Parts: sequence; C-alpha cells; structure tokens
Amino acid sequence: MKNKILIAALSVVGVLSFLHSNAQVLVDYEQVGSESRMLLQAQGFFAGGAFDIKYGVDFYKVTYETPNVSGGIDTASGLVVFPMVEDCEEGLTLCAYEHGTVLRKENVPSRNNNEATLGKLMAGVGMVTVMPDYLGLGDAPGFHPYIHAESQATATIDAFRAARELSVILEVNLNDDVLITGYSQGGHAAMATHHYIQTEGLESEFNLLGSAPCSGPYDMSGVQSDPIVQGAAYDTPGYVVYLLNGYNTAYDNLFDSIHEVLQPQFHSTVPPLLDGNSSLDDLNAALPQEIDSFLTEAFMTDFRNAQSSGNHPLWENLKDNDLYDWTPTGNIRMYYCTEDEQVFYQNSLVAQDAFEQNGSTTTRAINRGAQGHAGCLVPALSAVAGYFDSLLVICGEPVIEDTTDVSVAELPQEGEQFSIYPNPATDYFRINSEKASKVEVFDARGRMILTLFNVAPHENVSIDAFPVGLYFVRISEGEHSAGLLKLVKK
Repeated sequence: MKNKILIAALSVVGVLSFLHSNAQVLVDYEQVGSESRMLLQAQGFFAGGAFDIKYGVDFYKVTYETPNVSGGIDTASGLVVFPMVEDCEEGLTLCAYEHGTVLRKENVPSRNNNEATLGKLMAGVGMVTVMPDYLGLGDAPGFHPYIHAESQATATIDAFRAARELSVILEVNLNDDVLITGYSQGGHAAMATHHYIQTEGLESEFNLLGSAPCSGPYDMSGVQSDPIVQGAAYDTPGYVVYLLNGYNTAYDNLFDSIHEVLQPQFHSTVPPLLDGNSSLDDLNAALPQEIDSFLTEAFMTDFRNAQSSGNHPLWENLKDNDLYDWTPTGNIRMYYCTEDEQVFYQNSLVAQDAFEQNGSTTTRAINRGAQGHAGCLVPALSAVAGYFDSLLVICGEPVIEDTTDVSVAELPQEGEQFSIYPNPATDYFRINSEKASKVEVFDARGRMILTLFNVAPHENVSIDAFPVGLYFVRISEGEHSAGLLKLVKK
C-alpha cells in the first residue's frame, strides 16, 4: 500500500527530537516486498556465504528531496531495507550500500534489481540498509552525473535522512551509527560519502563507524584517466562516453552536444543510447575498444596536451572528483583485486599512499586476489562482511572480531623512503638514493614493462620509448621496498 508522507503524520515532538534541526526530506514511501531469512541465506550462499543472516527483511522504495548539480532540489529515489528485528531498545545501525555503474534509468535498487540483493543481505545481518539510486536514475530527472563525488554523497546523506524519517513512521529504533560500502562506482560513492561527512562536519549527525569502498576509481585524474590519455583499447569504452556526458551534465563545460566529441560515424548510433532506456552493454557494443577510434582527434589532442598543466575542462572535472588528497580520521578499508581490467587497482594504492602521507593512521588498502572486476565482487564483499561485523553492535551485542585485514599477495608497501625525479618526466627519470637499486616499472593496468637491476644512484632510467601516460615505479634495495611511486610520462 502506498503512503503519502505529511508532516502532520508525525508529532511535533517526534519531528524535533528526531530530525535534529534538519528539514524533512522524505516525500513518499511504498513497501515493495519482503524476503524470509531462509531465502536470504540461500542468496547469501551464492554470494560467497560471508553474510551471517539472522533476520528476514522488509524493503521499501522511498522518494526524497536532495540537491541537484545546478543548486536546486530534485526528488530522488532509493531502497531502504529493514531487518525483522523486534524490541531493539539500543537501536539499529544504518548502512549504505552504493550501487555500481548502470546506464538504464530503471536498473536501480528502488526497482528491486539484482544488485539490491546485496543490500538485503546486509540488512539480514541486522542493519537498516539504504541504497540510493543517485541523481538522474530511478525517479530523479535528467541525465545521471556519472562519478560525480558531491552528488553521490549528498544523495546518500539524504537517503540516510529519509530512512531515519521512515523509521519513525514504522516505529523502528535507530541509533546514530552508520556504515558505508559500495562496489565499483559505488566504491567511489562510498569514499565520497565518508569524505563529505567528515569535511562538512556531519559527525554529530552520523557517527561513522567505518567505510569499505571496494574497487573504486579514487584517482580519476591519474590512474583511471590513463586509458583516455593513451587512447588505447579499454575493456568498457562505454564508460568513457558515459563519463563525458555525465560530467557535462554536472559542470556544463565540455560541449553543447556530445556530437562535438564523437567522430561522425557514431553520431547516429551512440547519442540515442544515452536516453535512459539502454544498458551499458548496449553502449559498449556500439563502440570500438580503442578510444581514439570514436573520440575526435581535436578533443583528444587538446586533452593530452593539457595533461601537465591541467588547463582543460575535462582535467578540471576529473581532479574535482579525485578522492585521495585528504586526511581521513575514521576507519577506511579499501578492497581491490590486481587483475581488475575496468577500475585499476592502483586507485587504492594511490589513495592509501596519500592518506599515509597526509598523516592518517586509520586506513588500509587490502588486496583480495588476482581477480578481474566481476570476479572481485565476492572476495571484496566477503571482506566487507567481516569488517562490518567487527564494528557492529546489534541490539547491544557485539558481533565478531575482524579478521579481514590480511591482504592476498599484497605488494610490499613498507621500507625505506625513495623518490624519483623529474616527475612528470619526458625522456628519463632518476632515483634519489645513495645505493644501487632494483627498479620495476608498471603501466597503469599493473603490467610490468621494465625491470632493471643495480641501477646506480642518480642514474638515468630511460622512458623515451614509453607512451605518454601514468606509470608506477617500485624501487628496492635488498629487502627494503618503496612500494609503488607514481610517475607521469609527458
């Protein structure tokens, strides 16, 4: 049964004590289903068996108000899943599961899609789980501003608020605690939400126990943009078109029409696939994997020439959505896999290195094995389950001790501190070290392309033959390693 939410439906005392001076955001809600504990346990088995399902769940589509990219207010949608818990005086914890990339407007959690199952499993553990659809998807108007950090964060924050309002109506006790996770684009959204809560001073409203971004593109202007810089074959070329149209929606600074950046042979086939009715698979199938084969030469030349200066609107947009140059004060576990062909695992290493350099001691990047993007989902979320269990207190009872901080074949990250110069480099780089070193160079996808032994201090290491782009350098002296250092070839 569908219910219209009116402020009059809540007592004045309830509104004032619950909303903590925040304006009401919940517009509408509708229960769209229930699932038993037994069914969730079966679904959890096929998802890797990591979730300890204790409860059945009820789930509700919600619509709520949230800021749009133009400074106005949109009505967005999402799914809120409640565990069937009785008499929990201590209150339940809110958890956000941020979904991955979808292009079709209806393929979102509020429509009870396949990915919504993951949020239901988390709710079955004993959390109230929120799954925002994001701007431009589900009920929200317009085109989705893809990989736009701020709108992902605000859509999640307001989904939390809507869930709290709904919990008052349903007489479900919540505490102030929140957890956040997500996969792929959802990993970026999870990191963006954690960042937003901390930098916007929302800790008193949301007691963030921890976040677990998985396989997310946190270094948009570096690691993740390298395929565009190189113009090389990319496994999912539809991401590039989606990103350009999404950033133009958010910033209105790339083109008047996407035809301007597409080569003529794609003018009639690609733009219609951005109408909200087509899937990412449809868009990928309409494009060659070589990025230079579908974006115009003029656009690519201007973009590449501005790599060092950043004086190009796309570089500005990408940098605006980087999520590593800050100092987290809360717990973050980034899970990744080393064979990820879509969201390169170095995103997590760059973020962890930056967090440590900025003085954070509460974050970790954890390798979950040599899996591709699809194959990493289960090992990553299995680790999330254990990590969240270590943080959760359900109705006054702790769950379990965390055992998920063990990396699988993790690259060395400890040891002596080294540096390389010049950086960016054109023809060569040198090592700022006083001893002979072993030097390994990896491309942005993690493939080793150069190994040198006994490189003398300040000796030139030639990169003249390397394509322009992003690389990683590992320097070792005996048992000591510098981890991975970022190098830009210009």
